[in-house]
Amino acid sequence: MILRKLAEAITEQNWFTVVLEVLIVVVGIFIGLQVDDWNKERQNRELEQQYLERLHADAITAVKRQIGARVWNDERTRTQMVVLKALRSGNLPDDLLNDFSTGLTHAGSHNPLIWQWGTVEELYSTGNIRLIRETELRDLIFATETNYRRHREIIAGATQQIHISRGQISLRFDPVEFGYSSDDSAIVHFDFDALVSDDEFVAAFSNLHLNSMRILSFSESHLESLQQFEAGIARTRGLVPLADKRDEQQ
Repeated sequence: MILRKLAEAITEQNWFTVVLEVLIVVVGIFIGLQVDDWNKERQNRELEQQYLERLHADAITAVKRQIGARVWNDERTRTQMVVLKALRSGNLPDDLLNDFSTGLTHAGSHNPLIWQWGTVEELYSTGNIRLIRETELRDLIFATETNYRRHREIIAGATQQIHISRGQISLRFDPVEFGYSSDDSAIVHFDFDALVSDDEFVAAFSNLHLNSMRILSFSESHLESLQQFEAGIARTRGLVPLADKRDEQQ
């Protein structure tokens, strides 16, 4: 319709009508483009909120699971310390016999680092990471992943050392019955006096415990990194971080 009127105006040399019709077309195109941009921006913001919700859910799950893993790790290192103190003192009280047996059986065991990163991988693979407008949050995502890879490499090195030490100590005792939870008891056959006098065994167990403590330390650093990640997303969403909620409850 507009094009027909424009053609008639040009034929009739009605330049006012020509200019008016051209302006109508230009303004119409401009408004159409603006509407498209507004709709696209609205869709992007909705998609950003969906990603933020998913990122936050992943972060909360990772923090809670890592805290659960820490409980088990702490119990393992506690019973290992019982073994080490008994070996160094040459004395094993009866009330610590079960902890000593558990410490021998599970020596060097630990939970792997918890990593809940599916949503971030999707953001990168689809190019949608640009939808996250807050630069600090994008930097936090990168920093969290960098910390994880660093902690994982260090823990992998400590785990290799534990395997070596474990091979040296495992021949000195015979685990008969044990469970895998943090409060399971263990029945182990061992000669305590022989273990105390075996310098190679004591040194190997000491080295194993040292690497276990390194793993515990870097697992704790990983947890702190996850908590910072969760807190960053929570604040972006206008929510209270998990750590602050626990402080309020206490």
